[in-house]
Amino acid sequence: TYQSEERVLEVGWFAGRTGVVSAINVNNKHVQLMFFDAQTACKHCQWFPVSTLIKPQRMWADPCVELKGANWNDCAVEFIQNEKALSVRQVRTAILKLLADWPSDLPFTLD
Repeated sequence: TYQSEERVLEVGWFAGRTGVVSAINVNNKHVQLMFFDAQTACKHCQWFPVSTLIKPQRMWADPCVELKGANWNDCAVEFIQNEKALSVRQVRTAILKLLADWPSDLPFTLD
């Protein structure tokens, strides 16, 4: 299993997905791949042995393939879910940046 902030991802979650190489460890023959999760608008990084990887048949999967042939209401629901997930991620990033850049001379209190 792979532990992320939001949920536990089973190793099978990565199967069949196309990842982007984000790091290479030549000595141990491992590659770190980054995967994007559209449901949570998060990226997940995981190390894999080079021997377990296969060359993708196509470069990128079309993220809108699920919406082809859908009616307008289905598209609107998908857009709203994506916007909500991206908004949550943006707020988290802003808060973490604020905390990381908090001045050391100011006390950090919730009062």
